[in-house]
Amino acid sequence: MITSKKTDAFSALGDCISLGDVVKLIASNRSNPTIRKMAGAYGMLLQGSHSIRSTRSFDDSRYVVDQLARAKAEIDIAAWHSPDVAEVTAKILAGVQAFLDQETIGSTEWPAPDELATIAANMASECDARLSGAAAMFKNLPSARD
Repeated sequence: MITSKKTDAFSALGDCISLGDVVKLIASNRSNPTIRKMAGAYGMLLQGSHSIRSTRSFDDSRYVVDQLARAKAEIDIAAWHSPDVAEVTAKILAGVQAFLDQETIGSTEWPAPDELATIAANMASECDARLSGAAAMFKNLPSARD
C-alpha cells in the first residue's frame, strides 16, 4: 500500500507502476491536492503507455483512447471527483481524443497507438512539469508513419 508518508508528490509517484498503484496513492492522500493532481496526470501517462499493443490497427489505436477513458473514470472516482483532479484527467483525455479525430483520414490513415500514448505523456507533462522526464521516454518511439 502506498502511504502518505512521502510528502513530496514526485517521490511518491516513484512507487507507482500501475494505474491501481496510482488510485491507491490518490485514495490515501485525499487531503493533499498536489499529490492527487500529479498522481492523476501520472496515472493517465501510465495507462497510455500500458495500453500500447504490438500492432498498429485502428482498433489498437482506439484501444489506447478507451483505456485512457477508463483510467480517467477510476482516477476521478478515487479523488472523489474533485475538480482539480478531474480537470487534469479531462485535459489529457480530450487532447488524445482530439488528436485521434484530427489525424484520422477515413479508413486509411490514423495515429498509431504509440503516438497516442506520446500525446497522453506530453499532456501529462504540461499538467505538471516534473513529469516531463517520464514523458520524454515516449519521444523516440517509432511512428506507424515512418
